[in-house]
Amino acid sequence: MQFALPGVIDLDGDEATTRTFIHESAQGPDETCYRCHCIAFDRLRRSGENWLFRKRSFQYLWLDTGPFSGNGFPLFPTRSDD
Repeated sequence: MQFALPGVIDLDGDEATTRTFIHESAQGPDETCYRCHCIAFDRLRRSGENWLFRKRSFQYLWLDTGPFSGNGFPLFPTRSDD
């Protein structure tokens, strides 16, 4: 799961750089866990009406690879027929 918060976009003609604040959580098939807070730095180039990613790098602010704790909840709980 990834949450990306609005960041900064700097335009310079057909080139752009962005900074986006991100929180990621994932659990792999072998039960490995990964959580982080980071800043993504992107470089983009305009191609016609589109912007294409040229490069992405991350600056980790916090990283945890320990097992997840707590419980998850269903996004859409089912109603009981009372």
